Amino acid sequence: MVSVLWICGPPGVGKTAVGWEVHRRNGGAYVDVDQLGICYPEPADDPGRYRMKVRNLAEVVANARGSGVRRVVVSGVVDPNGVEPIPGATLTVCRLRADREVLRQRYLGRGAGAELIDQVLREADELDARGVGDVCVDTTGLSVAEVVERVEQAVRAPERVLWLCGTTGVGKSAVGFAVYQRLLGTGVRAGFIDAGQLGFGVGEQTRAANLVAVWRTYREAGARALVVVGPYADVFPTATVYRLEASREDLAERIRRRGRGEGWAEPGDRLRGRSEEELDQVVAEAVALAERLRGTGTAVDTSGRTVEEVAESLVR
Repeated sequence: MVSVLWICGPPGVGKTAVGWEVHRRNGGAYVDVDQLGICYPEPADDPGRYRMKVRNLAEVVANARGSGVRRVVVSGVVDPNGVEPIPGATLTVCRLRADREVLRQRYLGRGAGAELIDQVLREADELDARGVGDVCVDTTGLSVAEVVERVEQAVRAPERVLWLCGTTGVGKSAVGFAVYQRLLGTGVRAGFIDAGQLGFGVGEQTRAANLVAVWRTYREAGARALVVVGPYADVFPTATVYRLEASREDLAERIRRRGRGEGWAEPGDRLRGRSEEELDQVVAEAVALAERLRGTGTAVDTSGRTVEEVAESLVR
């Protein structure tokens, strides 16, 4: 998974200078998104060539990922209506803004035509009104270096992704939702995703894109923490991953409880209503899967512990 930081804002606000300096400090790849849409006349159904640029950017990111790059910095304008998710990437959109008079001076100071200044200011007002971006940094009165510091602070703001994985029947969903409820009780705005519920009938790449899209929506709503349960995938580079484990006896008991219909009625639960012989086979498969998962994340032994006890230890 590639981390993509897209620095946007109205013309003259300093996107390119800031984006290049962020890239210079942190490495990875850099691209000016305007270079990905120099094609005229523009398509009638894509004014501003926003979709063209995002499509080309997705290809650039995919190629960067294929060459081992883990971070891409992008500078340039975005569609005021929002940015589509980029497959295989976690996207953070950082909008730069400035007071109207400051923006006017910067725009005119770079030799741009004065006849366009009103359009530039209208664009800036629209971006402010819509609250475009995951984070916003006011550049008024700041140097490029100072803006870069604030951008890096903003994108590093406390944001936690906790991913609980493990074998069948170990209790991922129950523990994960209990952790989520405890986070809410501390006053943290948080989100919860059961990865399995986003992946019925689709491949791993689509499931990953769904996860990224849902988390983006939660973040736009102000969430600063996310709890994910389900098979682990390298979707969020900064995720803290815990692998839940349990003894064979505990796994067998939990799997049989699900077979009897106890607990949350998960849509598509393949254990509900199965015979004892079939559940015995599920237990054997779960034990084998647990062995294959060793080495993924940090192990947490749930044997002989309640859901509440495990969740409380993880929150702490």
